[in-house]
Amino acid sequence: ARNASEALQEVIKQMTGQKLEIVGESDAPAEGTVLAVGRTRLAEEMGVEVAQGRRAGDRYAIRSSGRYVILKGNDGDGLNGTVYAAYDLLQRLGCGWYGPEPLWEVIPETDTIRVPAMDVYEEAAFKGRRIWFIPRPLAHAWRLGGYLPRMGHSFWRLVSRDLIEEHPDWFPHQPPGSGQPDICHPEVIEHIANQFLEVLDEEDGFHSFSLCANDVHLWPDSEYTRKVGNPGAQNLYLANQVAERLREEHPGRFALTFYIYWVTHTPPDTEIEAAPEVFAFMVNEGNKAAPWDREEPPELAERFYKSNTRERRHLHAWREKTGVRIGIRDWWIPAFHDRDWQRLPWYAWETTVRNYRYWHEHGIRHVDIEAVDYERGPRPRGAWPRRWPTYYVGARGLWNPDIDPEEVMREACEHLFGPAASHMFEFYRVLERAMFETPYFHQNWNLPPAHKVYTEAVVKEADSHISAAMEMDIDDPAVRERIEAEMHDWEQSVELLAEYRQDPPQRWKVHYDDQYMFWHEPEMTVGRIRSLIGLPNHSPVFAVTPEGEVSEPEPSETMDLTSGVKFYSEPPE
Repeated sequence: ARNASEALQEVIKQMTGQKLEIVGESDAPAEGTVLAVGRTRLAEEMGVEVAQGRRAGDRYAIRSSGRYVILKGNDGDGLNGTVYAAYDLLQRLGCGWYGPEPLWEVIPETDTIRVPAMDVYEEAAFKGRRIWFIPRPLAHAWRLGGYLPRMGHSFWRLVSRDLIEEHPDWFPHQPPGSGQPDICHPEVIEHIANQFLEVLDEEDGFHSFSLCANDVHLWPDSEYTRKVGNPGAQNLYLANQVAERLREEHPGRFALTFYIYWVTHTPPDTEIEAAPEVFAFMVNEGNKAAPWDREEPPELAERFYKSNTRERRHLHAWREKTGVRIGIRDWWIPAFHDRDWQRLPWYAWETTVRNYRYWHEHGIRHVDIEAVDYERGPRPRGAWPRRWPTYYVGARGLWNPDIDPEEVMREACEHLFGPAASHMFEFYRVLERAMFETPYFHQNWNLPPAHKVYTEAVVKEADSHISAAMEMDIDDPAVRERIEAEMHDWEQSVELLAEYRQDPPQRWKVHYDDQYMFWHEPEMTVGRIRSLIGLPNHSPVFAVTPEGEVSEPEPSETMDLTSGVKFYSEPPE
């Protein structure tokens, strides 16, 4: 309530020049307009009810009647419902936040603020909503937040390599510590559980703990793992065993999380039911240029190793075989391997919102989106002008996936660009449609080849719209500066796309059995191939050259992808 009141105070001062006083409810004036913020007696008297606590999820109410404006949200267990209510009210009064800099804020100036009669009740569709590095107040204005259990690669923190000498059997790889620890080993399970028990013993309240595997490391083959099943089954087995141990002493006080990704993306190959305290966050390793609900051509669905068809199959198989509660971890990091995407636009509002609808329809209630520092690009502005439509519409859709993404973008353009709104909307829309309609594809965090998506015809059409906006006679200096910022970045993008057409970036196919995936580097170790494709360490990998030479390379061996080598689970005839 204090944060919400201070936000209202600051923004209303920017709008009117007047600073409203923040007082306790008992000191409220007998006359004049009163904004009652939080769980006030006045809200109770007026019948404004909002459920509290983590289980209720994010929700809030706004009611204006007579001289009172009531803002009340679910603020229990660290939630921010009342803050969302404050920003919702400000947005209804004409304010808008579209980026982390003042340039991308819209705060109208006025002598008088009139709050119409309203009775608003809002509830988040997804209980946990995060897009990485979105700062406050932007995250509050976009209603990001809620409850997400703890995640993050954890095995080497929980089972330190310092224990190798004392417990060599916990680390069956050679050399010891080169792959994942044996998480099915009874002593390893007890070692991890004791660390969590120590936290629960010493600290009150609810706690979540990460059991997420280390990134792209080999999985062991031991007497314990063979009894459990494939790596997906192993990670779930670890979570179940730890949950059983914690439940004995601290029932109802914890959640455990692991990733469905890389090697663990494949559903368990044995019968195993998830404990009720376990969350699994499935990483979207599919095609970022298209939504999950779009039927894919056979070449993509059957031969491309990481397609959206595969994502859907694995999601439903995990749910049906284990009953585990699943969240989605998405990657919005096209610059991870191709840093030139810092200088290229990426707009994906329809793909994003359609994915949300699919996920929500199939029981997903928590979404965590990785968008990190290398997406920001060169400072000071970073990637915001090239990303804000994806971030903004994406955040709005996390609260309500039933939004019309085009209408949301049109409204945002009207706020930001005034008389040039239609031209700027069409500029963004041309590029968004080009990505949405492209027949090209990629996987993991990558996007299709930029110069094939943004063809010369697409560039010409987009350029016509932003040039028309630039040529308009616009009095508002902020609107003019925003358009100029977009034009500056667009000109850089056009130059880069021209370079790509002259000298296209190379991609190489990594063939495994009858499927393949793309890679950006001409060489790759066999261990990395295993991790990206999702092969446990004990599964053989055979390399076959175009000349027919067959070998079974070691995980550390580097393979030359330019040579035409292909990989198989069995030696081909």
